[in-house]
Amino acid sequence: TSKVYNVTTVKNNAFYWSPLRGITFKGPIKRVGDQAFYNCSLEKVVFEQAVDTIGYRAFYYDRALQDVTFNSTLKVLCDEAFYYSSVQNLTLPLGLDSIGERCFTYTGLKNIVFPEGFSKIGKYMFSQCYDLESITIPGTVKVVSPYAFYGCNKLQFTLEEGVEELGEEAF
Repeated sequence: TSKVYNVTTVKNNAFYWSPLRGITFKGPIKRVGDQAFYNCSLEKVVFEQAVDTIGYRAFYYDRALQDVTFNSTLKVLCDEAFYYSSVQNLTLPLGLDSIGERCFTYTGLKNIVFPEGFSKIGKYMFSQCYDLESITIPGTVKVVSPYAFYGCNKLQFTLEEGVEELGEEAF
């Protein structure tokens, strides 16, 4: 059944091993805690308003996850936020200040869209994303760090004018 709760913070391990299939957060969220959705059955998550921080391994090992939607801004994705989840579709929203290392390592990502103004693709950010097929790296990205796309064997990419540095084994 559907219930509506006023939530501004999702604590660490809040939905640990939960059988919940989908969730929509209608109000702004200060923080989604570390391992908040660890190994649960979520298929779809929607954040309708601003999110400040998605914590360390927030969606770790969520093997059912398909779509995560941010309808507003997001400031920080911590290290390994989606590590080893099966998330396939993700559009990163405006306002994103930083993405931690290994944020999307071993995910099921097929497509990703970067927001305008994003400037750095971090170390190991998409490594071992075996299903990642295409990506356009906007000219606002100045640095693609070492091993950023390491092991992405299906990847075809476009570098727009403006990218200044490609790290060791970036691709």
